[in-house]
Amino acid sequence: MNRSDFEREILKDNKSGSSEILDAVLNYYLQYFRNEKPDQESLNHLLRFNKKVQKKFSAMAIVASGLNRAGEIFSESISNEKLSAKVAGKLERLMKGIAGIDKTIIKNSSVLFPKGKSKISMATYSNSGLVKKVIRHYRKRIDTVYLSEARPAYEGRELARFLADIGIKAVLSVDALLPGLLSNAGLLLLGADSVSMDRFINKIGSGILLKSARMLGVKSAVLFESLKIREISKSIILRSDYTGREIWPRSPGKSIKLINQYFEIIDNRRVDRFISDLGVDTPQSLKQRIKAENY
Repeated sequence: MNRSDFEREILKDNKSGSSEILDAVLNYYLQYFRNEKPDQESLNHLLRFNKKVQKKFSAMAIVASGLNRAGEIFSESISNEKLSAKVAGKLERLMKGIAGIDKTIIKNSSVLFPKGKSKISMATYSNSGLVKKVIRHYRKRIDTVYLSEARPAYEGRELARFLADIGIKAVLSVDALLPGLLSNAGLLLLGADSVSMDRFINKIGSGILLKSARMLGVKSAVLFESLKIREISKSIILRSDYTGREIWPRSPGKSIKLINQYFEIIDNRRVDRFISDLGVDTPQSLKQRIKAENY
């Protein structure tokens, strides 16, 4: 795949988790500085692409923070091989730092999968890269995962294939059925695209799942990297380029309005535990932690 094809694929991606998108773009930048001698024109192109990605994935805080840092790193470069190697080294360290954060979260997630107990059945939603990392690590302690299609992009299918590939039984349903299937699960595990003291952003439909889990007595947990902590406003989740054609391919006529929204803002109090590289928190302790650290 050439550079133009890669950039188009990234800007069309509606199925990957935020950490997966960030990792793909950072790898793209790393290979560029390893293999090519940059000039001003190509660097300007990368900076423009960097801004386009951040705009497209505005609800995903880790994409914004990671690519802000990447932009700072490679804008230092000029047409010089030694500087290119230096930039590549800084990008590598950035990526290793993010990978280290995820390893800490995987370790902290052990509270969800206690040793010595029988395998658990759980539910999840959408296609969080961090949730997949945790599931892969604890796969021997998981029996079945309930999930849904996650329309309109159907990224739930991607997650179902991932589960099958690592030897976990996946039960895939239509979205409206998943809240009812929670009665078969002992845990609802979600990711998050942005987190603040009082609320978080995730794929639309997450809120009703958390409400159903609370009503059914099913424990819930949200995984996130501290890089996702930021102020949250409604403008972050509203984008004009979510095409209505995803839910109605042909025009339904002027009398029918189509609303295609990918994300929603959810009150932290709907969640039992938040697990991050900072530790394991209740909604209240997370609020105190973010306030004390002045994120």
